[in-house]
Amino acid sequence: MFRSTIAALFLGTSLATVANAQSGGPPIAYVKFEGAGSATIYLTNDNGKGTVKLYAAPSKTKVLHLDLKPGGGEIAFVERRDGSHPVLKVLAFSSSGSALGQPRTLDTPCRPYSVDYHPDPARALLIFAGMCSDHMNITTIDTEGRDHQVLLENRSDYIEGVRWLKDGVSYVYIRDVDARTEVQQLCRNACDTGSDVLWSGHKVGRLDVGRVSNKILFDRGTQYISELDADTRTVVRENFINGTDGHYSPDDTRVLYETSGRNTYLDIDSGPSARVAGKGDYGVKDWRK
Repeated sequence: MFRSTIAALFLGTSLATVANAQSGGPPIAYVKFEGAGSATIYLTNDNGKGTVKLYAAPSKTKVLHLDLKPGGGEIAFVERRDGSHPVLKVLAFSSSGSALGQPRTLDTPCRPYSVDYHPDPARALLIFAGMCSDHMNITTIDTEGRDHQVLLENRSDYIEGVRWLKDGVSYVYIRDVDARTEVQQLCRNACDTGSDVLWSGHKVGRLDVGRVSNKILFDRGTQYISELDADTRTVVRENFINGTDGHYSPDDTRVLYETSGRNTYLDIDSGPSARVAGKGDYGVKDWRK
């Protein structure tokens, strides 16, 4: 009986180890500014346990945007050193969250400011918003830095925060349409028809898209997060989280966000609540499918 119990425990531990090895590493990534203000990327779980340091940026360097590959095992991020142009990097990591080598810098046709993985992990495809010499583009590029394809060329407005919708065909982003009045739009694709203007308002912050639904989380100013249904162009939950930079869980039922206020934390709302990280100076973040 004792040997049977030990064997069962060993088998359960082995199966758990295999499952973790196939999990693609911790599902949450976030940037924390430490020391002289340089950025460090951490990986963690949705209960705040198992946190590991993945990457420390060089001195006086910021991480402007990041995204985890669906299924895990890789992260893409936009990095900018003080006084230099931003660059797009990709870093692979193990199931335990340890970096596998050094980040690879991709050769992008324009200076990148945001990045998002295609929802199909087999595609190995990134979409990013980039600043060119006299305009902005939304471009796709594979994770080896090849096969650039311009999806949108915009010569009049600043665009940022581009992300794929769940179908992997349409994409959404923030467009500045009037710098004087600070009017911004949440746009889909070329945004040249009324049905592709999903929402208009002031001071839109970061956005995230649903993993299994066409819903969008977006900041309203500096204190609240709202939720939009992209299919109906309707705000379904307005200012429902007191925080910023919300990111959906893999099933869209929970939200990772940064609390508002001077002393900020990383929390999870909607469903079982959890404190993911304690008080700190945080930057961009993501919760992968």
